[in-house]
Amino acid sequence: MEDIRLNWEPKSLVPLAELEEKFQFYADDLKSSILILKNGSLLFVKVFENENDEVIAKKCVEEAKFFIDFRTVELKQGGWLVGLHDAVAVYVSFDEYKQQRAEIKKRFEELKFPGEEFFNQSNNEDHFLIGVYARGKLQYDVHNFAFFKRVAARVN
Repeated sequence: MEDIRLNWEPKSLVPLAELEEKFQFYADDLKSSILILKNGSLLFVKVFENENDEVIAKKCVEEAKFFIDFRTVELKQGGWLVGLHDAVAVYVSFDEYKQQRAEIKKRFEELKFPGEEFFNQSNNEDHFLIGVYARGKLQYDVHNFAFFKRVAARVN
């Protein structure tokens, strides 16, 4: 079976240190751990001590390639979290979106799957564009898997 892909799978412009710092805050707040991929995808899954983070992340991301629906939420700490599933989201920073907005609009058709049509687009054009862009970033992580790290809640 031929793999269906987007024509543009954007590379993240968010520095990994920023991604780690921001989601360490959320891991602490959630009292949980988050697996971070290098292109900004985040996995909110329970990983036991004897399990390999990278293996778990790879399995989750393989399943995520079929996720098409999304919801965009602006974060209190800045930027947006685009949820594609309860356990899978992608981070887009304010600066990244500001820098990429014109390119996203110009290449919008390349962020759609073949034959895909959007219905009930968000009333907020920016949230919709951020969501489609983040979905493309997830697809990059699916096809170019690169695990970054696990951030866990710090014990006080």
